Amino acid sequence: MGLRSGSATRHIPRATRGRSRRVAWGIAALVAALAVACSDGGDSGGSGGDGDGGDPWTAPAALNTTATTDSGDPDNDPRDDLDPQITSDGAGNLVAVWSSEKHLIPVKLGTDWEILVARSTDAGASWTAPAQLNGSATSESGEDYRPQIATDGAGSWVAVWESEDSLGGAIGADVDILVARSTDDGATWTTPAALNTNAAGDSGGDWDPQVTSDGAGSWVVVWQSEDSLGGAIGPDTDILVARSTDEGATWTAPTALNSNAASDSSTDWNPQVTTDGAGSWVAVWSSDDPLGGAIGPDADILVARSVDSGASWTAPAALNTNAAGDLGAGDWEPQVTTDGVGSWVAVWESDNLLGGTSGSDWDIL
Repeated sequence: MGLRSGSATRHIPRATRGRSRRVAWGIAALVAALAVACSDGGDSGGSGGDGDGGDPWTAPAALNTTATTDSGDPDNDPRDDLDPQITSDGAGNLVAVWSSEKHLIPVKLGTDWEILVARSTDAGASWTAPAQLNGSATSESGEDYRPQIATDGAGSWVAVWESEDSLGGAIGADVDILVARSTDDGATWTTPAALNTNAAGDSGGDWDPQVTSDGAGSWVVVWQSEDSLGGAIGPDTDILVARSTDEGATWTAPTALNSNAASDSSTDWNPQVTTDGAGSWVAVWSSDDPLGGAIGPDADILVARSVDSGASWTAPAALNTNAAGDLGAGDWEPQVTTDGVGSWVAVWESDNLLGGTSGSDWDIL
């Protein structure tokens, strides 16, 4: 599993990462189409139920309704639908987005990777046919990857993704973050636009966006970038952030979320962000930075907090409290969530032995 051995592979362009991953995992992966399983949250306690409120789940089914007829790519790789993301407005509407190299949906798209979208209005029991979310798909040739989607629960939906598309020359040909919005539960989407407002002049790649909303008008997107913001920060990979208060129509200029970006020389990648909807926002990410010697130089999980909708952030701190002494171990791919009433939980992958209490394989901490 070469892609999991360290940070060097975490910030290279998605076009390279995605294909490398499919070479490494394609034989072992048997699922060739997006699958979905649903639960009504109830549990009869009968056959197959355990009384924990999480049963029953339906059998997996193809979410992309074209799964039996869509076309593969020229190298016959079966994994042509990747990176699924899904969210709900809490009122019965669900929207799923993913990257796809399938070219008949049934409208023929280009030969590059695109962003597809499907919707459900019956709690995931049925789904619309896949449609292109990035509206320029039939004419552009830049790769589009790694979509993320969020809703404010009040009718607005925002999708973000990384793209090599220059938007007809309006922005550069490097990897930038694109955004599109919907106000009809994902049925139609605005024309993709650059979320990182420096896209026309920046020279560093932007990858792995994450988007969230507090449901009260504020939206925050975080991502990893090699751009120096005109020399304001270093040329290493840092975590950038942008905000919107008009349902994603406009965004603030990118700024560094990790406040040490101007002085650090290590790699920061894989950011995640969430909010409790009551004023607190928490971002986590993987980093090789030793924080001035306070922790080791191996990969650890850093955390920062905002109480002003992402306008400012606390200095990065180690989330994994063993960061100072876990040399040689690696911590990657964090996720964070909250119950909205004071508790926050983060999980990540690690090969840390935890003083012998964990095995020598990769585990989830």
